[in-house]
Amino acid sequence: MPQGDDSFVPEPELTYKCRLYLKKQIKKAPGSVSLDYDKERRHILGMMKRTINMGESNSALVIGPRGCGKTTLINMILDKLRRKPSFHDQAVVVELNGLVHTDDRLALKDMTRQMGLDNVVDGKVFGSFPGLTCRLDVTELLEKRVKSRFSHRQITLFPQAHARSALSKRMELVKRLLSLPSDNEDGACEDGCDIDLVFSRCWNKHIEELLKDQEVINIIEKHFEIQASERALRSFLTVVVSRLTSSHPFLSLYDFVQTYKQFTADAKVNMLKGLSVLEMCLIIAMKHHTDIYDGNPLNFEMVLRMYLKFVSQNSSVNIVDRSVILKAYEHIKNLELIIPVKGCSRHVQKEHQMHHFLPLSEQVNTAVKEYQNLPTEVEQWAFSSLQ
Repeated sequence: MPQGDDSFVPEPELTYKCRLYLKKQIKKAPGSVSLDYDKERRHILGMMKRTINMGESNSALVIGPRGCGKTTLINMILDKLRRKPSFHDQAVVVELNGLVHTDDRLALKDMTRQMGLDNVVDGKVFGSFPGLTCRLDVTELLEKRVKSRFSHRQITLFPQAHARSALSKRMELVKRLLSLPSDNEDGACEDGCDIDLVFSRCWNKHIEELLKDQEVINIIEKHFEIQASERALRSFLTVVVSRLTSSHPFLSLYDFVQTYKQFTADAKVNMLKGLSVLEMCLIIAMKHHTDIYDGNPLNFEMVLRMYLKFVSQNSSVNIVDRSVILKAYEHIKNLELIIPVKGCSRHVQKEHQMHHFLPLSEQVNTAVKEYQNLPTEVEQWAFSSLQ
């Protein structure tokens, strides 16, 4: 089928209403993360209920990789608890961000602002606290005074445990978010704009067929591998839907392809442009290594050797300590510009752990061209012939 049913050509106003409805639906429709972590959800919900109803002191770490649904899961549990009238009389939710509240003073100041002064005695705050982190070794990073008071209760989310059904669930969610109201629904947007049921049937039939296209499935799967979070999917679909116009009233494979290219290119380039000069140098070393060795994995020692060779040939480039270079490498890893090779043992010293380099050479080149005040020697190195 081309673009929808050829026998039905929607009016421009109807296409506008469709686009408006879908954007709102993509933004506000219920998520699916709770289905993946039902056991963990019940565990955390029970712990929070005991804290609220019986004053039980609890602390817990919710651990899992980026985008697996940690924040979404906690927010869903809190939303359920907030529906009970007693919650607001017995509990206060305090949210801290490790990137913002970098020391005790900032954390305490914001906690007192969010809670008032009722829970503060002699500069100390009393209560129960869950935390969220993507660092699996977080307990080793805790200060001694924090570790001694922490219950060491950990709740780990393993998205790979649901890998077999992950793609099918993702496709079901995509279909739900891109479908218009059916005959059994009221067929109206929140702002009262009616959705023509004839168009709805035609649209939903088209979406059903489009999502059977293997190329569309491949794009959604590749996007899932890069950004597993539901939030990222919703952002992706919002851009896809934005491509609808009066002259292009039905989605096509081309819309998914172009949006995927836009997301993968723009996100990586913008991330690269935000790196320090040292980190950009390491990225360039990784690019050269990947080009020379046909995409083979790399580790810190390989990147370090290539970087030091560049430094030794350019007297104007400042030499920094190995520890600083390693820290820059770790930051690149935390940004997931490099990812560990599957099956690589965690017992291997971190300098020798193998990683895949994700950015494309074209993305690195674009970032180098657009990077503000990048030293000329570094820029020339990025575009130099392979050695």
